[in-house]
This record gives sequence, C-alpha cells and structure tokens, in this order.
Amino acid sequence: MLKLLTLTLGRMQSNCYILYNSENKAVIIDPGAQGDVIFENINKLSLDVSHIILTHGHFDHIGAVDAICESFDCDIIVHKDDKAFLTNAEYNLSSRFFSSGITVNCGNIKTVTNDTLDLIGEQFSFIPSPGHSPGSMCIKVGDMLFTGDTLFYMSVGNEFPPFGNFAQEISSIKQKLYLLDNLTCYPGHGINTTLDFERKSNPYTR
Repeated sequence: MLKLLTLTLGRMQSNCYILYNSENKAVIIDPGAQGDVIFENINKLSLDVSHIILTHGHFDHIGAVDAICESFDCDIIVHKDDKAFLTNAEYNLSSRFFSSGITVNCGNIKTVTNDTLDLIGEQFSFIPSPGHSPGSMCIKVGDMLFTGDTLFYMSVGNEFPPFGNFAQEISSIKQKLYLLDNLTCYPGHGINTTLDFERKSNPYTR
C-alpha cells in the first residue's frame, strides 16, 4: 500500500505530493517550490525518487523539478501538450512573477496522453483534463485522484490566456472526472475533497 505525504509550498501555496511504497521507492507529483523542504522530507524518510509527475506545466508546479533531478536519476512525466511549458517562461507564466523566469533544464522528459504506467508497483492512470492548460491532466492511483488545478474543493482552476479555456475545463470535469467512481481528490491548491461531493456541490459544475 502506498503512503502519501502532502507538502504545501511556495508563494502560491501549491500542494506537492510524495507517494512512496514499503521499499521506499517514491514518486513526486508537482514539486512546485522550496526544493530544500522537499529534500528534507525525502531524506527524513530515506526515499529513492524514480519519477516526477506534473499535472500541468505552470511555474508553481514545476519550480523544484531541477533541484530534485540534480540529486536523483528520475524521469519527468508530463502531458505532451504541456511539454513546451517546461522550457518557456511565458507559457508557464513565471515571466509574469519573476524577472528571470522558471524553466526545467534537466531530467529525462517523458510525455503521456491517455496512458497507464506501472510506477513503484502501482498503476498510475493519466487522464487528460484540458482547460486550465492544454496539457492539464489528472492522475488516478487506487482510490486517489490528483486533480492539479483542474478541480478544487468547491472550485475549479482559473483560465489563463492565451492557453486557458474555461469552457473546456468544465467539460473535462463533467465528461471525464465526474464519470469516475467516487475518489478522494488531492488538488493542486487547497484542501482535499471527493468526486461525490463536488458532483453535488461544486457551484461551477452544477
């Protein structure tokens, strides 16, 4: 059974998720900032990181990728439609907040679409959910669904021009996520929720 550690990091208070198994093999979802804090927790648990998974390519979800890749020989998994965001500060919005911008410059980048991969002994299903960004995706692992900035507790992700599309995002939620069985949702910001609750109560999708 996987264990889950949640870290809330950076000026945007982005959620970083560390999933690890009984053999201390780990996957990190959205290491957005404060690589030192992520490393402190990795070292405390004596984890070996094999993969970094990005729910999308915005700066507040990729900011600590390079720091992790410099210490671990790990692959970076991103949806193919957000791959360009990793190396373009305008696309990933960091140029709006930082003079130097934030980009990913190391690691072996692997793109996915609608794939399922066996990572650290578990099935990771990647569900494209475009709208917040073209390559936004959610990750299903067992009864957990990591929703990035697609679906939040009682809310949804913002539309950031020129790539965001609010109508497409709502369609992704209704036509993909809401067709799944009830799962616990772990969003890119804020508190956990469930698909059943959001189906009934989210004001943006009712």
